[in-house]
Amino acid sequence: MAAATATEARPASAEPAPAPAATAASAAELEQRVKANPRDVQSWLALADLRRAQRDNPAARDALAKVVALKGMTAQSWADYADVLASLTGGSLTGAAGSAIDSALALDPSNTKALWLKASQAHEQRHFADALTWWKRLRSTLPPDSPTHASSTATLRKTPRSRDSPRGAHHPRVRRRRQPLRAPRKSPGPSRSTAVLPTAYSMTRPCSSTRKRRTRPATARGAAHHGGRLAG
Repeated sequence: MAAATATEARPASAEPAPAPAATAASAAELEQRVKANPRDVQSWLALADLRRAQRDNPAARDALAKVVALKGMTAQSWADYADVLASLTGGSLTGAAGSAIDSALALDPSNTKALWLKASQAHEQRHFADALTWWKRLRSTLPPDSPTHASSTATLRKTPRSRDSPRGAHHPRVRRRRQPLRAPRKSPGPSRSTAVLPTAYSMTRPCSSTRKRRTRPATARGAAHHGGRLAG
């Protein structure tokens, strides 16, 4: 269940009765009462219930704030106050709304609406283990044939069992098999195509017997000697 809709799915038994036909006259009468006697707690509570029935949450908040200042709040009025504050903040049950829920449960730990809102608050904060605890506590206070019991049971089944699970669905925990450690691969040596091979010239050097003999230049004496022999 999304947090924004937590107050929309609250127990119907905790809601005020539909406003009577003479709503305008009743509201005007209650306004006159609290104006004549600003410390009339019961008139302020009746006015807050009437404004909530009219979906006038700002006016209901102001009336209940007067009761808080007069220290006349009950467990049910604290739960209604949390509901109104959440409706004015986009459905969030944290902050002042959360404090009002705690105040309601401090006065009456079995208040149906306060338990519902507390479970919804834990769900909103993704504290699913706490949410399960509060849903179970709420269900234990309700008769099995009540509509609230059936709706709380359905919500209980949809609540994830772990903190990291997506909202509204069960996902069984899958244990991952640990992969065996592998030895690091050896770095490959230089490829044959890149190896430097000796050239044919460097492997076969010419020997001294195959070297060419240098011819000395002919001198004048030698030329004459040869010339004489040729002449003779």
